[in-house]
Amino acid sequence: MTAADVEQLTVYLEAEEPLVVEVEGDFDLDGTVRIASDKTLVGMGEGAEFTGGGLLVDGAENVVLANLGMVSEGPAVEIRGGAHHVWVDGSTFSGGEDDSLITVADGADHVTLSWNHFTDAESAVTIGGGDEEPGALRVTVHHNFFDGTSERHPRAHNAEHVHVFNNYFRANPEYGVRSAHGSQVLVEGNYFENTPVSVSTESEEPGNVVTRDNLLVDSEQPEPRGTVPDPPYAYELDDTVNVPELVMGRAGSD
Repeated sequence: MTAADVEQLTVYLEAEEPLVVEVEGDFDLDGTVRIASDKTLVGMGEGAEFTGGGLLVDGAENVVLANLGMVSEGPAVEIRGGAHHVWVDGSTFSGGEDDSLITVADGADHVTLSWNHFTDAESAVTIGGGDEEPGALRVTVHHNFFDGTSERHPRAHNAEHVHVFNNYFRANPEYGVRSAHGSQVLVEGNYFENTPVSVSTESEEPGNVVTRDNLLVDSEQPEPRGTVPDPPYAYELDDTVNVPELVMGRAGSD
């Protein structure tokens, strides 16, 4: 289906049946648009830019968001309520004030954030919160470009397993990755450039974090803690030295 305006977009994304929804051009969301299960939302041609609101995946499953440009004063994408198998790929996120551009919380599980460009924002990605039940929040964050965003790339709370690999961190003034409240975070094959604190744990309620094969340029050494298991899936790391060129060439919407 092709959505020509926000009204059509809302109807398609909230429908019960599985749909691929294609969009192109500018959309003023004027609030939050909820996405039901079995939906793919993809920007076509020169892509689509959303302003004035955000997308909510609440309790849904099998959702794909791809090739979108989103400028949001609050969360651009919220994944919560036990939502699972959600993939956010090849999109550009900017704006945001006190909220992260993407939040994954409230029992969400099996979420992948890949090949996205985060820029002109204070906070990029928050995973989990203080009241999370154990066993969920398994999130993969790979080949994203964290371009001048200050913090939370991601910040994990009570997360079962977060795998952060082959991302490009550039000029992040606060920190890169942080593990808190018993989270299990594996950080590998990332390129940190001018990021004062590359990887750390929360001082009062720390999580575990393991780092390996990262490359640091004008960035402080990480602060690992504890042990973290390998992810339960096969994957192949790109050579860390090639990450900036690779990620800048492909990350973000068209």
